[in-house]
Amino acid sequence: MGIVFFCFAASSFAAAAPMPPDGYEIKVAVRGLKDTTVLLGYHFGEKQYVKDTIRLSAKGEGVFKGETALDGGMYLIITPNKKYFEIIVDDHEQHFSVTTDTSDFVKNTQFKNSPGNDLFYEDLRFIKQKQEQSEKINAQIKEKETAKDSITVKKLKEQLTAIDNEVKEERLALRKKCPDCFFSKVLYTIEGPEIPVDLKEKWKNDSNARFYYERAHFFDNVDFSDTRLLRTSLIHQKINTYLDKMVAQTSDSLLSHVDMIIEKSKPTEKMFQYVLGTLLNKYFSSQIMGLDAVYVHISDTYYSTKQATWLSDTDLFKITDKANKLRFNLLGKPAPNMILQDDKGNMVNMYGLQYDYLLLWFWDPDCGHCKKQTPHLVAAFDTLQATYNIQVLSVCVEQEMDKWAQYLKENPNSWINVADPKFKSNFREQYDISGTPRLFILDKDKKIIGKRLNPEQLVEFLERYEKKLHTEKTDKKEDKKSGG
Repeated sequence: MGIVFFCFAASSFAAAAPMPPDGYEIKVAVRGLKDTTVLLGYHFGEKQYVKDTIRLSAKGEGVFKGETALDGGMYLIITPNKKYFEIIVDDHEQHFSVTTDTSDFVKNTQFKNSPGNDLFYEDLRFIKQKQEQSEKINAQIKEKETAKDSITVKKLKEQLTAIDNEVKEERLALRKKCPDCFFSKVLYTIEGPEIPVDLKEKWKNDSNARFYYERAHFFDNVDFSDTRLLRTSLIHQKINTYLDKMVAQTSDSLLSHVDMIIEKSKPTEKMFQYVLGTLLNKYFSSQIMGLDAVYVHISDTYYSTKQATWLSDTDLFKITDKANKLRFNLLGKPAPNMILQDDKGNMVNMYGLQYDYLLLWFWDPDCGHCKKQTPHLVAAFDTLQATYNIQVLSVCVEQEMDKWAQYLKENPNSWINVADPKFKSNFREQYDISGTPRLFILDKDKKIIGKRLNPEQLVEFLERYEKKLHTEKTDKKEDKKSGG
């Protein structure tokens, strides 16, 4: 386990929503700045937003002040060159002073009347020191590994483990100094699950047992009822680390884990709103093939049942409508049938085509990207045709048939070329053709085994798929021989 350095990168800033009452006053003095504007920003998940703006005096002094209290969390004081230093704002620490120097924020930042920030910067300075030590040791490890000096490498790695243990002990001591400070909660949240000593000894040679224990206890230290954690990046980081690193990247594996996280967030509406929206967006924009099924599941389970009470009817419709379009073409499901007209005027029933693999290519003669990608599909098809019983059903989405005919005349191929001149088919909705080109791969039973691939990936994809099928058949034979 490596040392965790708690620091956030600035990204985008936007206006903040009104805060609950109480008032705040944060006096700021920044050596190295004068007669300039600084911003008070805050973290919200993976992004940052602006709450307040002041102008520093000729002495570099100013006051962030408001009649309504700030929501607790991790805030940023941002200088004109976009450099910043972070501060903790807690519910009971809204009136304090901070002095710093632009030459080194970590080293020079000091506080008055803010025990939580004293704790925060004590940790930052300690972590910085330990990071420097670790970097030197890692450089030595790299050198000794090159020299194949395994004995020295082992000793150096033991030093890294010792530093890691120092960090854990120091952070435990910091939490005890101010147990009610929000930063103590932050430190506790950062900590991963600790395997009990007896189990650690029992599983010292069983990495699988250790992994499943850590996964089962991954969120033990995360208080989903504390909305102050939303104003850090921790919730976002924890959720993404768990789902990306601790769970197999298939929809079947992910669904129960996604539900578990969402259920943990439900007791607090703000947390529920953040977690639900974050996970919906995560799987809407996922680049991993097949994970759009997770989006559909989230929409069906939480949005269609109107649990997202904060959304307008319009926004709710957009989410559920997208899910309804995706559900027709999910990986592993039978592909929706299409009956379309070919370039000779004959009607072609997709389910009547008998091939081991059928490639659905949705394209448009006016689409520049289609023109670039189609030659790659031609090359892949020519390669695959020598090995597999395969065909391309090339579906033109354009309504102007003269453009289609002209393109086929200038670019002849041996594919089955079809179109929908009278707009009778619903394929645009069923295959979610919101853009072109789109490629789907069907097996002999017309089940979708691949989608949204680039043609350059096609040969490798089918080779891997065939290898998987062969492995599965071999395993079944072995099971039968062994009586399984």
